[in-house]
This record gives sequence, C-alpha cells and structure tokens, in this order.
Amino acid sequence: MDTHGQLWVKVDRLLWERWDPIGVNEHDGAVGEYSGYVSQIVFLLERNASIEEIAQHLSEIVTKRMGLFDDKEHSHDTASMLKALYMQLKPELIPLSDLSDEQEFWAGTLFRHYNVGMNIKDKTDDYYEYMLIDNHEPYMFLANISLQAGRYKAGHVIAHVKKLENVNRHVVTGAAMKFSFGIEHTFLVNDRLT
Repeated sequence: MDTHGQLWVKVDRLLWERWDPIGVNEHDGAVGEYSGYVSQIVFLLERNASIEEIAQHLSEIVTKRMGLFDDKEHSHDTASMLKALYMQLKPELIPLSDLSDEQEFWAGTLFRHYNVGMNIKDKTDDYYEYMLIDNHEPYMFLANISLQAGRYKAGHVIAHVKKLENVNRHVVTGAAMKFSFGIEHTFLVNDRLT
C-alpha cells in the first residue's frame, strides 16, 4: 500500500479510536462511522494545513454536520495527533543531485519534479510525480503518474533511462537518472512507510 493509502487507513483508525465525537467506538457495528470524513482530512494533511485549520475542520464537522456541541480542546488535540501522524508518514524528498551516481533504482521508484508550470497559488504543489517503469528493453521509462497532471499528461513519458548493463537485475543508476531526467528541481520520493 502506498503512502496515501496507508495515511487514509491510519486517519480512519485515529478518528474512530481517539476522536469519536458521537461516542460509538465501543460498538462493533458502528465501525466506519467516521470514514466519510477521512478524504477531506487526508487532503488537508497532504496540503500541509496547520493544526488550527484541521481543528477548525473537525469542529465544523461536529457542529454543522453532526449537530453537536464541539469540544474545542478535543478537536485541537485530535488535530495535533493527525498532524503528528502525517509527519511520521509523509515521504522524504531527496534531491537527485545528492544521490550517488552508483545508487541503483528499481522499477516502481518514484521521483518528483517541481516547477512544472501549473497555474496554482501554492507553488509547493507545482510538481508532477513520475514512476520508473520497466518495459523489458535496454531502457526504463519515467511515466507521469500525478493525479493533477490531467488526462492529457497522465501516463506521459518524460524520459528513457538506460539500464545498468552486464548485471543480473533490472536497475538504473543514479548517473543514468541524472543524465536522462536532469537534476534541477528533481527529487527521489523516499517513502518511509514499511
């Protein structure tokens, strides 16, 4: 499961176990009661929302959607736990220029390229993610897998990367990645989840 998927599962569990504004987590039949709120919370976390913004969102769910009185301290504590959870799980970005030329990458490795020119306010979201794909030729290719790429750029191949020769594995090296993809605004997405 990827980072996004694991974050989704862990947020859902945290809302059930720790937030539980209705007080139903003692009843097995009510599992999933808060699952409908997970997507927006994950969105806020992945957009680096502050603890206060997340707490405000939780408070609005309690008051506007559930029609209950909000415990602001509990909403804030839950938001803090959600933010801490995300900070533990979020992928680390390592500049491609900092990686050894000898480092090997397998198919499925993710890379992020910033400053792609999307017309958005928050330039920290101005990136595409690419995945190394092995087509069983002398080259792997980097295909755009970003949801925000839109239907015309999703799947677009940005580079062909020569595989390491004379070895019994299908890998590309840091040197080949740097040569084919470039190093400016380019990062390895090091997923910390196991």
